[in-house]
Amino acid sequence: MTRPRVLIVANESTGEKSLVFYTLYQEEEPLLSSCHQQPMRITNNAPRFIASQPILGLICLRNGSEVVIHNPGTKNIQTLPKIKAPSLSFKKTFFGYDGVTEVFKVLCITGPRGFKPSRKCHVYTMGSGKNSWRRFKCRKRHYPSTEGLCKEGNLYYGAQSISRKSLLMRFNQVNFCRGWNLVNYNGKIAVAKNVDVDTGDLQMWVLDDMGEWLSEIITIPRWKETTNNCTYHFKGTIGTGELVFIARYFVDESPIVLYYNKNTKNLRRFTLEELFKDLPPLNHSSYHNIQIFLNHIDSTWLM
Repeated sequence: MTRPRVLIVANESTGEKSLVFYTLYQEEEPLLSSCHQQPMRITNNAPRFIASQPILGLICLRNGSEVVIHNPGTKNIQTLPKIKAPSLSFKKTFFGYDGVTEVFKVLCITGPRGFKPSRKCHVYTMGSGKNSWRRFKCRKRHYPSTEGLCKEGNLYYGAQSISRKSLLMRFNQVNFCRGWNLVNYNGKIAVAKNVDVDTGDLQMWVLDDMGEWLSEIITIPRWKETTNNCTYHFKGTIGTGELVFIARYFVDESPIVLYYNKNTKNLRRFTLEELFKDLPPLNHSSYHNIQIFLNHIDSTWLM
């Protein structure tokens, strides 16, 4: 399947405690319809895997010092060498791809446990023939605080400095950042604040082709009534140009997804639980660490 989909990655809290992948069409009518695929499970003894933003159908998963690259489409898995860092240190991984050389890379930031910015970086280059992590020091101490995004061979992620200033990291380069939520907005890198509950304003700073940050504010009608004062994260845009929002908290409920069309001013609300009637409810009672990604496609990449 090559049509873009929503990818849901969740760690089961009960039973085999497997890592479960769900995929849903994101642009079909009805929206968020099933792909008629059985949810895929990876049985593991580890308590939790953290996923990085998928690229070209591949997804990077980490648990502690263990990192694997997984292709949900072919079900192939490549296990990378363990990261050489103290077991109690913090570790944050990002997945990148260079379209010119057609090379995938994994970046891992490590440092002392707790909020202690670090310069320690590890890079693994897939297909290089060297089955090891290359270590180097970043120019600025920082603590990663967002998911990463890869665009035109550059890896971006949000971070904080020692003085707790907001930063936007671009693989060993630093810019000051005016927001926390790093998203793909119509193919451009953007940082966005949470929507103002009272006004429905979504404020963004979008990085244009000249490297300049441009301000954009989108006012979403009926936001307060639709969200019932709950906090939603802006996840980015899909091929139709619609803006997608995911509820920040869903302890006893299934994840709720909002679609907003800027042209029609239409705001629609969907509950994912309806799609999994024959499966454990998609909530934090059955799963933990539920992650949701947009624009996932199947790939035939062999690893």
